[in-house]
Amino acid sequence: MCTTKNTKRLIKNTLSMTQGLTLIEVLVVIAIMMLIASFSSAQMGELLRRKSINQTAQNMVTTLNLALESAMRRSDVVVVCPGVSQTQCQQDWNQGWSAYGVDLNQAALTLQPLKRFDAPNRKVLVVTNAGQFQFSSDGFLLATQTQKVVICHPDTTDYWVELTLELSGLVAQTNHFFDGVNTQCK
Repeated sequence: MCTTKNTKRLIKNTLSMTQGLTLIEVLVVIAIMMLIASFSSAQMGELLRRKSINQTAQNMVTTLNLALESAMRRSDVVVVCPGVSQTQCQQDWNQGWSAYGVDLNQAALTLQPLKRFDAPNRKVLVVTNAGQFQFSSDGFLLATQTQKVVICHPDTTDYWVELTLELSGLVAQTNHFFDGVNTQCK
């Protein structure tokens, strides 16, 4: 009987000592969770910047392809230029861009809006030397040389997208991702 009583007391003491966590154990768990959260939030910010770059690049490619197709379908020139005005081209690609049909059959030059894209993210930059892109009715880029557009984020120099507009009207996209080539996105 004495052994059963001692066993019960030993089990009771063991259970009472193992219930709950000490303050040190709780603090260690919280510190580990905070460390994981800090790494996750840094990576999440980078992923969101890359998503914004890709979305802007896709919108630009969509606009350029629409302009090319519209020029051939309309048998007129189509212009893609900076700004989102209903009637005229503007100066800053970073405010968005528009595609306009140019009606060459009218005496006065008139622009007919076809598609507008507002800049989805004000931090993503669209950098190009071209003031506008014109596509002819036979599907060519009206330019003397290949045109380039760089889409980047000032806080992410190791990831950026380069669009190349060939004279044939082809739009090629190159994603630069840790390839050793950095861009100065300003």
